[in-house]
Amino acid sequence: MAVTSTFSINTFTSSKGLKAGGALSSLFQVTVSSLPAGVANLDQMLYLTKGANLPTSAIDTTEVSFMGRPLKIPMNRASQDWTTSVYNDEGMEIRGILEEWMRLISSHQTNVRSEDHIAINTYTGTLNVEQFGKDGSATGNKYTFHKAWPSTLTEIALSWDTNEIETYDVTWAYSYWFSDKIKS
Repeated sequence: MAVTSTFSINTFTSSKGLKAGGALSSLFQVTVSSLPAGVANLDQMLYLTKGANLPTSAIDTTEVSFMGRPLKIPMNRASQDWTTSVYNDEGMEIRGILEEWMRLISSHQTNVRSEDHIAINTYTGTLNVEQFGKDGSATGNKYTFHKAWPSTLTEIALSWDTNEIETYDVTWAYSYWFSDKIKS
C-alpha cells in the first residue's frame, strides 16, 4: 500500500497540523477580575497559581426508551467545578483571604452566612484563566468563570522529610463560564 503525500511530517507540521508547535501548558495566568465586598484583593493569584486547567464542557443527558432501545437526549449545560493549585507564601496571604471568603459564606462556628452576603451576587466573584503563545502574546484563549466562589481548600501537607514550597488546591464552584472564542 502506497503512502499518500498527506501522511508526512511536513503535513503534520504545516497549517493542517501543529504549525506553531502546539500550545504549551505552562504559558498561562489566573486572575480575579471581581470579588465580593469584604474580600481582600487576590492580585497575588497571578503569580502564585502554579496550576490550573481549561474548563470541562459538559451537557447532561437523560435516557428515554423506545421499544426497548435507550435513546440519549441532551439536557442542560452542566458546570463542573474548576481547580487551581497555589503556591503558599509564608504569610499565607491568599489562603487567608480564601478562608475569610468562605467564612463569609458559611462560618465555622454557627454555619450561618454573613448578613451582607445573602444574595448570590454578594458572595461570588469572577475568575479568569488565559493562555499565552510562546512569544508571550495573548492567544485569545481566555476563559471567564462567573458567579464563582471557593468551595474547597485542600490540606497543606507538612513534613520534616521535604524541603519544598507548600502547595494546596482550591476548588471553585461557579454558575457558568464563557470563552473569548465562543459566543455566550
